[in-house]
Amino acid sequence: MSYKKIIFILFVGTISFGSVALSQQRDTVRILFIGNSYTYENDMPSLLREMAKAANRPLYVDESTVGGFSLEQHAGYGVTIDKIMERRWDFVVLQEQSMIPAIPYYRDNSMYPAARKLDAMIKSVGGKTIFFLTWGRRVGGQQTIGAYSSPPFKDFFQMQDSLTTAYRRIAVELSAGLCPIGLAWKLAFRADPNAALWQMDNSHPASEGAYLSACVMFATVLGSSPEGNTYLAPNVDALLLPYYQKLAYHALQVYGTPISAFKLWQNFPNPCTQTTTFTFSIPESGFVTMKLYNTRGQEVAKVASGSMEAGIYDVFFDARSLSSGAYFAQLQFGLQAATNRMTIIK
Repeated sequence: MSYKKIIFILFVGTISFGSVALSQQRDTVRILFIGNSYTYENDMPSLLREMAKAANRPLYVDESTVGGFSLEQHAGYGVTIDKIMERRWDFVVLQEQSMIPAIPYYRDNSMYPAARKLDAMIKSVGGKTIFFLTWGRRVGGQQTIGAYSSPPFKDFFQMQDSLTTAYRRIAVELSAGLCPIGLAWKLAFRADPNAALWQMDNSHPASEGAYLSACVMFATVLGSSPEGNTYLAPNVDALLLPYYQKLAYHALQVYGTPISAFKLWQNFPNPCTQTTTFTFSIPESGFVTMKLYNTRGQEVAKVASGSMEAGIYDVFFDARSLSSGAYFAQLQFGLQAATNRMTIIK
């Protein structure tokens, strides 16, 4: 079985995810989006506004989004600066150009300095910064801007790990929020490699991708689950809406958790028909084993085994060789153990 570490740093600062005191109130929540086409293609901000309206949650949304713009460009762009300074925003969402976080030179010399500058502006008007953690290219690949390149990512998952690390580091440094949209895409893509999240360019969000992004943003800024939301997003099969709503909230609950404890989350999807993903965290380095048992207590599969560093891990599991029924996933880390029930349906 394959497992992949998705967080490479132990948090030493403070990071916030979604639910804050203000978002629990009934006063209008004011959000400004700063980014580019990853934000405005298929109009994710409008989807968020309509979802909030359907949930009877007052929400004011504005944006400064320009195709291809980086945070460095926004930090020197008069329109963006004026929008930040014109009112007291509850949240200002920063979305970097899609390749920059994965290219070390631009991450360190463009993204991070610009993020610090924008965050200082946002704080000066009493707002809170939230970073929009973007998704990788559907097929991965080496990303190049000018003379500098990323590592050659073999697939989406490798690129997503790089983006995740980049965004998390700056969010920790600035005690900012993080909206784990790219990690929700990761769950969706892992569960269904044919998920229609991307447009034909394998980069920009299709209607389903924009809707999933809006669901994660809804949970992050409003501090509640989008499950049961009645808004019918255009060009998205109504039968898929509950699935994406559930997935989005699951992603926020799992990936919006600092590494502070040993924990095993419920696998997703559950029930599963063919494959599923287990996620767990360990607070320090150590030996980890994860096994699957049937209802008679017999071991039927070894999901993971080995020495691991502190972090949050995704474990992809192929359940096609197992018959329908209930099973128990047990995670062992030193003297600690955690068990979750899962169901396979064929």
